[in-house]
Amino acid sequence: MQLRRPIFIDEHIRKRREWTDRYEHFIFEDWKRVKWTDECFIERGVGIQPTWTFLRPNEQLIYYNVKKIRCEKDVKKMFWANFSFNIRINLIPFDGDPLFVRGRVFGRTIRQLYTDYLPDLVGPEDIFIYDNAPVHTVCIVREILYELHIQMMIWPPYSPNLNPIENLWSIMKGEIYKIDPGLEHASDTERTLERLIAVAIQV
Repeated sequence: MQLRRPIFIDEHIRKRREWTDRYEHFIFEDWKRVKWTDECFIERGVGIQPTWTFLRPNEQLIYYNVKKIRCEKDVKKMFWANFSFNIRINLIPFDGDPLFVRGRVFGRTIRQLYTDYLPDLVGPEDIFIYDNAPVHTVCIVREILYELHIQMMIWPPYSPNLNPIENLWSIMKGEIYKIDPGLEHASDTERTLERLIAVAIQV
């Protein structure tokens, strides 16, 4: 199997090194000020950890070892999360941009999200983290961050492994189906979406 990964060119390596040089003086007290944030799509049936069955060459696969995989992914929701040292907020569900097909997330969506939540979450001494996704770097998003006088950390490209919040998404997706196993094969209804949102927030 071939793994998909971004091409890490010399410029990316240089910017990542600049980031480490810029923040190498940070001590524990400095990192306590950092607000780690990210968005994530959660789709019904996606994120379930696979179960492996190993058989000897002369053994036949038993029926109960075969698990049906649902391919439909119509029930889904975008969430935003934020945490820092000893502080975490509830998972926040939000909708995509209603002016675009399939409700994709654009700068207007993120700007409204930041307008609604950041004034109460990010203080004058805090450092705000977001990645280099286009929805974060458009002018209307940068403008609201400046208007709110939010201190931002310069983020190197293709560096999600530096953000600990990335590890939480995969853990959360797996835990959803431990709490509500029926979600995996539930019908495509508004009620199923409500269940998905409620369980995600609970996890």
